[in-house]
Amino acid sequence: MYDHILFPTDGSEPAESVLKYSLQIAAEHEATIHVLNVVDTSHDSLSGMQDDVDDTLEQEGTEIVNEAAQRATEHGIDVVSEVHHGDPYEANVEYSTQSAIGLIVMPTHGRRGLQRFLLGSVTERVINTADVPVIAVNPGTQPLAYPCQELLVPTDGSRGSELAVSEGVALANATGATLHILHVVETGSLGPDARSLVRMRNSPPERTRSSQTP
Repeated sequence: MYDHILFPTDGSEPAESVLKYSLQIAAEHEATIHVLNVVDTSHDSLSGMQDDVDDTLEQEGTEIVNEAAQRATEHGIDVVSEVHHGDPYEANVEYSTQSAIGLIVMPTHGRRGLQRFLLGSVTERVINTADVPVIAVNPGTQPLAYPCQELLVPTDGSRGSELAVSEGVALANATGATLHILHVVETGSLGPDARSLVRMRNSPPERTRSSQTP
């Protein structure tokens, strides 16, 4: 189902904890895993020291991807390791397009910490702009096992939900997982009268008893 899987990493503990799960996915689908580190050159120049800083970060990035690539090789998984320069989220999305990536697996947060999760983080921006599915893994849920046995796809009928359902069906067929499709009727923002009406419409009809007066 997936021939090429992208694993972006900044060498942080959260990223390292998600690597094992990425390798499980690659092994299950006999896919090549692409390990990518991005040297963040989107920040301001540091008074003429920028080149030295970038060189140091590139060396660190090379060590990070080489270590991850070695682990992949030890598990018998084909691997490609790259170090790129640029804005991290843009570089990840661009790489996924150019390398025919079918799936991106990345942690919900990296070196910048949990407070960055879904608050303009790299992961959030990749989710919102990538053309392929993204598995965002919370490192705190480790250990994880792939393939999963139960797969949940929430849907609200939107275009994005339709794509998610299609991907969920394909993944369930490929792995044998049970697919759960869930739609939630949101009533929290409605007034009490509206919530009562929704409950009445969704409740089973009441049975009535007739009584006769002798």
